[in-house]
Amino acid sequence: YHSFLHCFRSVHVLHIHTQLNSRLIESEWTPSTAGGPSFGSTWGNNPHFRMTLVESSSVFINITLPDDRFSKTPADTVCFHIIKADMAKVGYVVKFDQEAVVASTEYVITDSVSYQGQLEAGDYWIIPSTYVPDQSGRFFLRALSTGPLVLSKEEEAGYWTRRALTVQVPSSGEYYRGEENPQAEIHLPKRNGTAGRLLIKLNIDEVQADEEPTDEQLAGSSPPPSTSRAIALFLLSKKDMKAGSRHVGTIPESSLIAQSKYVISDHVYLEAIIPADYVGEYLTLVGCIAPKGTTAVLGITLYSSFPTISVTELKQWPKRSAKAHWRNSAPYQHITNRNPQVELVAASDSANPIYVIKMEVEDTTEPIIGFFIVENYENLGQALSGFEKIPEERIVAKSPYIRHTSTVMEVALPPPGRMMCKSFVIVPSLQPEGSSGTCIITASTPGGGFSLRTMMV
Repeated sequence: YHSFLHCFRSVHVLHIHTQLNSRLIESEWTPSTAGGPSFGSTWGNNPHFRMTLVESSSVFINITLPDDRFSKTPADTVCFHIIKADMAKVGYVVKFDQEAVVASTEYVITDSVSYQGQLEAGDYWIIPSTYVPDQSGRFFLRALSTGPLVLSKEEEAGYWTRRALTVQVPSSGEYYRGEENPQAEIHLPKRNGTAGRLLIKLNIDEVQADEEPTDEQLAGSSPPPSTSRAIALFLLSKKDMKAGSRHVGTIPESSLIAQSKYVISDHVYLEAIIPADYVGEYLTLVGCIAPKGTTAVLGITLYSSFPTISVTELKQWPKRSAKAHWRNSAPYQHITNRNPQVELVAASDSANPIYVIKMEVEDTTEPIIGFFIVENYENLGQALSGFEKIPEERIVAKSPYIRHTSTVMEVALPPPGRMMCKSFVIVPSLQPEGSSGTCIITASTPGGGFSLRTMMV
């Protein structure tokens, strides 16, 4: 017995199947289809095989690697999953769902894995995978059944239209908000009143580590820092917005079509049904990655049942920031030296006078905040004066007045006209009266070419 163990590393049992329907397919994992394990973000790239059983049957399914004495392959730890296909939907499985798994093998270091059992009539997906992604190599899939059997290799392009996008995130924003978070615009032309499905994956390709890597990580003797963060996706309608515009502020419930789970992972999926009566051709996708201020490179992969679809990044607009302080805040809408003033000077060559203005407060407790944008005409560099309370006719826009640490709004400022530039004054308000704190005003616009500075009052 000990000599046998010394000479042989495995034992294979030969099954003699007679009077069974059988199918054999030779296939391979390639650089584009070696998706790796079921717990990885690229598992859906693995080869897919569709098996149709006409009646309830006893089946034997086997994945075998070529004999490594004659054909070397890097794949050595293999597995396969059998998943019940829902052909009423798109069918082709991209996202791993444990609840949909009918049967599976374990990941083991071997050249052959098998499943034997009873399956009901219907369509199934057989998806083989390796424990390590990017391991190319050939394999053989055998399926035997007591009932009629159809087995075929299926390609993703026959079910989904795929689009991919890479987005740089210099500094992520707050959860469930739009202005500083990555956004993409989805265009759905020529739908002809038909419904369709979208499956969208957000993947963290790179992330700036919270800490510097250790010497062991740099040497490769210990795992690299994790790329996992808390991430989520939101799909919003754009019925009342122009194409190319970004969502700002809190994500409105009225525009929300679908949202993903909020998970700590390196990837997350969002699924949505676009109804046949959806009005409009454009959707906005908003990704959130926490904690706030995270620097990352994100990959967005969109799978669509619509044959024509496109996705483009909605780049963040150039922005400027200015900081101001309250020592003893004045009443709401008042102009005194107790309320700070921030001047926004718009350049005359601005092609789009749309601005996003955000106010954030720090070093204060239970603040009630808001801000006013006031016409300052040609008084460049001059603070507002000559009145105690801002006249209504001078107010271009006012933000929501809320109990929060930040507020944001999108506003169309009057164009400069013939003047080289035009001055607007942003007056932040902190209540209750007499409060102290710090204020950060941030402004952004598509064309840039403006200035923002705190004024001496």
